[in-house]
Amino acid sequence: MTRLDHAIAGYSMVEVIIVIALVIILTSVTVPGSMSSLRVSRVNQAVAMLDMANNDAQRFARASHSSDDGFFGIRLHGGQPPHRISVIYGSDSSAPALTGLSRSLNPGVLIYHGESPLEHDLVWFYQPAKGFPVAAGALQAGTIAIGTPGSPVSENLSIRSNDGASRVQCRIFEVGLFNRERIQ
Repeated sequence: MTRLDHAIAGYSMVEVIIVIALVIILTSVTVPGSMSSLRVSRVNQAVAMLDMANNDAQRFARASHSSDDGFFGIRLHGGQPPHRISVIYGSDSSAPALTGLSRSLNPGVLIYHGESPLEHDLVWFYQPAKGFPVAAGALQAGTIAIGTPGSPVSENLSIRSNDGASRVQCRIFEVGLFNRERIQ
């Protein structure tokens, strides 16, 4: 075997080490960006779940013309992760969730009430035929907003990643419109 045949037969150790080093460098550059995108998408998914539950409860409330049996509403389940969002039907905050309309958030996402994770259940209902939000403790009172200053339900409602890097402020106005705003 000549010297030329040996050089063509394979890669040198230096070439293999350079390729491995390049792979490690590229991985270390792309993984943090991918993790950030994953956090943002999990929070966006949770916000979309809240929006969908809000729409479902409003739609059911608008279709019902009487509150004789109960009201349609939303329950945000706090406590240990994963937090849950449920569409409920009843006359108080212990109303049961409707079958198939209770969704668990990703364990990496939490619902926040103010500056701390939600530790208890947060409940509100919608007026029959109108679909405007009302407080669970005052079903016959006027409409309310959720997630706004002065709200009897929650003055500051947000959905965040566990590390707080991705945060979205959620509001439901007196007319039932859902609003989301990314917090920097």
